[in-house]
Amino acid sequence: MGNRVRPDMHRARARVVVGGIAAVLSFCLAAAPLAAQGLKLDTAKEKETEAYDKPNPHSELECVECHDVKPPEGTTAESVKFKNGDKGNVDLCMSCHDASDNVHPINIDPTKATPPIKAPEMFPLERMGALKGSVVCSTCHFIHTKTAGLKLLRGFPASSDPEDVAKARFKDRRDLCRSCHGDGLKAKSPHQGKGGGEGQKKSCSFCHGKEPKEGEKVQFTKNPVELCDFCHAATRGGHFLLVNPFADPNLKEEIAKANLPMIGGDFTCVSCHNPHGGTGEEKFLRKEFVTLALKSARVRPHFMKAFCEACHTVRPKLPKGAPGAQTLAEVPLRSEDPNALCNRCHESGLSKANAHPIKVVEGVYKERIPAGWPLHNGSLTCLTCHTGGDSPVFDPVNPNFLRGGPYKVRNEVCWNCHRQAEFAATNPHERINNLEGCEFCHQTKPDIEKLKAGVEQSVKFKGDIVLLCIRCHETFDHPSSVAHVGKPNAEKMAEKNIKIPKELPLDSLGRVTCATCHNPHATGELRGVAGGMGMAMMLCSKCHPF
Repeated sequence: MGNRVRPDMHRARARVVVGGIAAVLSFCLAAAPLAAQGLKLDTAKEKETEAYDKPNPHSELECVECHDVKPPEGTTAESVKFKNGDKGNVDLCMSCHDASDNVHPINIDPTKATPPIKAPEMFPLERMGALKGSVVCSTCHFIHTKTAGLKLLRGFPASSDPEDVAKARFKDRRDLCRSCHGDGLKAKSPHQGKGGGEGQKKSCSFCHGKEPKEGEKVQFTKNPVELCDFCHAATRGGHFLLVNPFADPNLKEEIAKANLPMIGGDFTCVSCHNPHGGTGEEKFLRKEFVTLALKSARVRPHFMKAFCEACHTVRPKLPKGAPGAQTLAEVPLRSEDPNALCNRCHESGLSKANAHPIKVVEGVYKERIPAGWPLHNGSLTCLTCHTGGDSPVFDPVNPNFLRGGPYKVRNEVCWNCHRQAEFAATNPHERINNLEGCEFCHQTKPDIEKLKAGVEQSVKFKGDIVLLCIRCHETFDHPSSVAHVGKPNAEKMAEKNIKIPKELPLDSLGRVTCATCHNPHATGELRGVAGGMGMAMMLCSKCHPF
């Protein structure tokens, strides 16, 4: 069973590593100090499968910590004996864990709940003593699992091994809860609080250390981000990065005046959402936050009902295509020029810029442009190739809402109007040697004489550098199947001692792009590395210590 540790050491480790082994919905100690843990508004700190591999602290204990003797070979759950006799599972767990770890009712008969609940066979109830048949700690937690998994909850991957992940019954805690509560889980929502009727009056304790009272500082059982994430798993995809007006430098003064709630100086889930509802906005969004979001050039409003007025003068009642949906005349756009509407954000430097020339369609392209791809006064617009807000729902396989999508390779959309053979004859990386083709990527052509004299010049790109590259090049995560483009995560870089030298340029927003490692003026060769791709490790070593 591993090396023996002192019981007091085990208590500390169990509380830190496992959290609340005492029950299914266990959190941090209510008595513990609340550490600031705001949302990482510059980079997403996503949950990773490696979290399943945390060591199980119970494996370091001798069997007699919990059992009267080491269970002999062939012992089953029905025949095993515990050191506390028939006092039951909760009494045993509480010898190390605090009652404050738990927010789910224990030592209760699920068949007497309102409405009655029949626990699935995989969730064993108490099998001994006066509380036989009750929900106990081991109903949802299995302490002998291979790793700590997800707080030792039953049905989750025992490790991050792909086979374990594939065969696991659950990957989301809400699915575990639904196994018993089914559709009735919504009725358990803590957001209703004391205003939710007699059955909801105890729900304050789901988030608060004690019942909130007027005039007293609110206490949380854990940081709000972690509390919200337990049910909503919202930080897994970093959704807040797309609705982040706080990253807009033009709104600093208005953000300060909005006086949105913060924890330890950090923005959290409750900065944008009112967990007690009643705001009239979708998803409990605070009106102050929505006001900021509608003004920001940093927020992605597409497919988000709360942000329709970023582009429309009034909010549509129904999505386009739904029965009874309003016409565009009834929900007019804020500008008659689609490009002006889009470029309010996309030419601000805070969102990805356009990578295609916006000009009048002439010649052979008039015949090639697909039917239904709209023009404006005979000219291309952003909405020629993108559906924008036309689509009623977000499609994860077509995240850039390209018309005719999804496409296997993003630049396939180009071949609706262009021909690959035509592009093959145009290589801006080679033409640059003749001081031609600059406008393929840049807004203006650099001064040729200054270039000859070796004078550096500031150049403006036609759009986001990565988007410019993938017009011709396929996009995939690399090197080593790892995505390197984007703003570096300062915490991870410091942890792994990664430093980006000056000779590997970042873009104006401090992001790694294709041109950080590749020199587009030298047929895409790796920067500062002789011998091409075969010497790629030399380039990697410029940032990564080996």
